Amino acid sequence: MTNVRLLKKSQKDTTGLTTENRELKLRLQGMEQQAQLREALNETLREEVQRLKKVTGQLPSANGNPYDIVIQQSIPNYYSHSSNQAQHLHATEAQESSNDKSPSGQCLDDPMDFM
Repeated sequence: MTNVRLLKKSQKDTTGLTTENRELKLRLQGMEQQAQLREALNETLREEVQRLKKVTGQLPSANGNPYDIVIQQSIPNYYSHSSNQAQHLHATEAQESSNDKSPSGQCLDDPMDFM
């Protein structure tokens, strides 16, 4: 081979290698971006799992009591249940007191009747 041919072949190889190098760099950039996106997604998912565990009572809340959420959720139910019982009791008492009145309208079971 002559020097001119060797030079042309070498230039062709260099051009091919430069093009391949550019393509590989672009692929590497794409892979790095995918890795960053995957890491961000994983972090977001980890945070969501922690939030859900806290909501479902699988993790201690800020004050360290793992049952804090359960207690907070059951308190309103208890009071609403108690309130319903109290309303029912008052309604029952009102009905009974109207049944216990004398024809003059006075309540017969009133503890202040002795006066």
